[in-house]
Amino acid sequence: MHEAVFLTMIGLFTIRRQRQLLAFDLSASGRASLRNRSLGFVLNAQSRMALQLSLQQLIQRLNQRAPASTSSIVSMLSRDSLNCVVMRLLDSQFSFDSTMQAAPKMSSLLQGAKSLCRWFALLEVVRLAGEDAYHPRPEDIARLELDLDLLQDILLKQSTALQSDRGIYQTSSGGLTLGGASLEHAITCCKYIVLDEVACGAIGMLFEEFVHLFIKERVPASDYIVCRGIESSGSDRGKPYECDLILFEPGRRKLFFIQLKWKRDSRTSNLDDEFHNWRGKNSALVKAVSQLTFLRERLHETKVIDQVRNELGRIQLSKEEIVKNAHFIVVHTMPEFSAYSREGVAIYEWNLFRNLLRRGAIQKSHAAQRDTSFSDVSQEVSHESTLPLEEPDRILMYYAEMLGLDAERYEMLTAAREEARYGFDIALEESPFWRRLMGLGTMRVVRPYL
Repeated sequence: MHEAVFLTMIGLFTIRRQRQLLAFDLSASGRASLRNRSLGFVLNAQSRMALQLSLQQLIQRLNQRAPASTSSIVSMLSRDSLNCVVMRLLDSQFSFDSTMQAAPKMSSLLQGAKSLCRWFALLEVVRLAGEDAYHPRPEDIARLELDLDLLQDILLKQSTALQSDRGIYQTSSGGLTLGGASLEHAITCCKYIVLDEVACGAIGMLFEEFVHLFIKERVPASDYIVCRGIESSGSDRGKPYECDLILFEPGRRKLFFIQLKWKRDSRTSNLDDEFHNWRGKNSALVKAVSQLTFLRERLHETKVIDQVRNELGRIQLSKEEIVKNAHFIVVHTMPEFSAYSREGVAIYEWNLFRNLLRRGAIQKSHAAQRDTSFSDVSQEVSHESTLPLEEPDRILMYYAEMLGLDAERYEMLTAAREEARYGFDIALEESPFWRRLMGLGTMRVVRPYL
């Protein structure tokens, strides 16, 4: 009941009372949120399964090479194998791609995150190998370059956190485990220990440079041309606008004004929750959307148009073309492999967005196995042309179908889910005795699933 009231307050439910019935229903925003969650769940599940599959294959190879007397999976794990897992976690959980990881200017900023990922990579391998816990041994610590001081710091600082949010748990015998929490959630709970606000600010600035470099060097200019962004001046009395990058798509002559937000924290399961329920912790995302909506409102102004044309350089567009073909995107780094929109602004996670820029590239091993001619499971497949970046719902459906989702069946099941309800009775303590005697002392509550 409390949850239903809360969801009504944030606009996902509507409410109607009729005598002894209190009926909740999905609002338009609620239906959109439900569809986003269901498709996002498919994509996130596939992403997690891909990592688990690679780790299980690693465990299988280690077990095949190990002597029968070997007691622990960690004793068989090499530093190089652990490093490979760490690189994947830095990419998927921190949005540090291979270029960022190798950049000298990022070295000191990434050291703590690398050390953190080493512990989580090791404990995830232990968990997938079916072992109850890992008891640290000096030879493992030295060989795998594990940071014991960091471990103690995690255990100490997380000791007062909610049981589900501690990240790493220590058993009564001193063993280490991830418990029942997902790997992603466990890492997220501990990010602040290795990345303070100052480091996050520095990374955010460098992140913009690396995104610009990625598009310039790894995305064909026939698909997208990247230009520097624009912002309102300090003396401007109008609504403050800003974008970090401008993308031009030659094929459709579309312009995309992009805000980049490297973000450390994420506490809920869905970007919709992030916006509606945790505004205090997500001011950066809310501000990014506001800056782009202000830019959209002011795009017809001559001085704003002049700024855009100045950054576009040789790309010749009329004022009418700029205004008509402008779209707005926020790219963030919360580990949520989904797409969303708010106030007409599309919102993407960076790992997803960089694949979109490469025509929706996806690993063949993650895609539906429709074409058996591919023997290399790591081969990438992509769309024949650029994808509509301005339409997050179509992007979600594209990836879901690539992963084998039956679109027609999905629509049928989603419609059934939207209409599904469950109910319960609440006793009305203030009801007179005679009403309770007649069975009228309760209120029937009916609500959707969300």
